[in-house]
Amino acid sequence: MESSGVLLVLPALNEEEALKKLASEIPPLYDVLVVDSMSSDGTAGVARDAGFACVPARYGRGQGSGVRTGFDYFLEHSYSYMLLMDCDCTDDPKDLQKVLARLKTGGFDLVIGVRDMAKQREYLGVEAILVKSTVSRLIRLLTGLHIRDMLTGVWAFDRRSAERITPRLRETGFEYGFEIVYNAWLLGLGIGEEDVGFRPRVGMSKLTMKERLVQVMYGIKYGLKVLQVKRSRGKKIIASGEA
Repeated sequence: MESSGVLLVLPALNEEEALKKLASEIPPLYDVLVVDSMSSDGTAGVARDAGFACVPARYGRGQGSGVRTGFDYFLEHSYSYMLLMDCDCTDDPKDLQKVLARLKTGGFDLVIGVRDMAKQREYLGVEAILVKSTVSRLIRLLTGLHIRDMLTGVWAFDRRSAERITPRLRETGFEYGFEIVYNAWLLGLGIGEEDVGFRPRVGMSKLTMKERLVQVMYGIKYGLKVLQVKRSRGKKIIASGEA
């Protein structure tokens, strides 16, 4: 491992069939880490057969646990860049190079892959798109950050941003993206975007409509945290006589 300088992290829970397809599509440009969140199928075996590193999630069974474990592994090794992608085949590994290029040349600390909205509407339905649009607008409005796809599964980080964000991560579920963006905003990190595609997933989705609606609550939760920080910063400015 570590020969490429780039680590691709794939958080996985019972993604045996999806990982079989994905493994054949990933170019030999990155070292690959599959973080297995207590799968009951052959996910771990597929990962090892493909020559990927495979470790168990450290913080429980949720996707956020897999993401946090990936950050830990990245920092425990000498990689320069970390790519993060869902393991369900909805994302095309071919898009990773342009996301990484955006990070390297755009002057950003991290880059978010903006999934094709028309394809998401086709494969996920209008209700899912309404949730995605609502939370993206909410975070964009409150933080001032230009974020079009708050619920993406494609991310890229340089080492400095990972070193600063990782110690602040606490979430273990699907809300991990909100936590990453909130902490990036709090730390003043530069966030870029790059358009990527979207495909039908392989296997059954783990996100029910109820869980998608819960994403709105996550957006509100982190929106309130942003407002609290802004209020606190405003009080400090007034107290120092800078107003």
